[in-house]
Amino acid sequence: MDQNQPAIYDPDASAAQALDTIYDRMAKRFSPDDFVRVMNIDNETFYWQSLVPSDEHIEIEGSQFMLHKRTTREKPKLWSIPAGGTMVLEGWNAAIMIDKLFKKVLAKNKIGNRPEGQKITNFSWANGQLQDEYIDKIFVGIEKPEFTGKAPVQTPEVKLEVESSVADLAKELNLDAEAH
Repeated sequence: MDQNQPAIYDPDASAAQALDTIYDRMAKRFSPDDFVRVMNIDNETFYWQSLVPSDEHIEIEGSQFMLHKRTTREKPKLWSIPAGGTMVLEGWNAAIMIDKLFKKVLAKNKIGNRPEGQKITNFSWANGQLQDEYIDKIFVGIEKPEFTGKAPVQTPEVKLEVESSVADLAKELNLDAEAH
């Protein structure tokens, strides 16, 4: 297919998968425990935040007639990936990143391609064909990392630069979150 030609809408394909969410589509490609390589297909650095599942604590107390559920959460982690860059994430985090990047890029494209003064009434986020198309662009593949028990070598200058740039971003966005 020509790169400039938009995808052809196939109503039969959409009807067959009408109930699949973007998370259902990603679950067919990888699991939450997989190590997944993703790529930022946007033309600017992409930021998102997510909560590590182990940082959510649920307490249930009470009797058989009255139960109380209390959920406490740690601060979410702030993540970033430069334009055109790739990184390996755990599957649960990759799914969040893909969902958010899909919506951001699709919205940017719709807003950038609309005629002057025209309002956008639908971003087509539920369109299964568009979801598959963007997932295929963002999801690079499943990685099988080898753990040697040794920490990766990182020079102090690089680590300091990364930590300070993420800290600056958190201040700029008025966030008080740990960065990764």
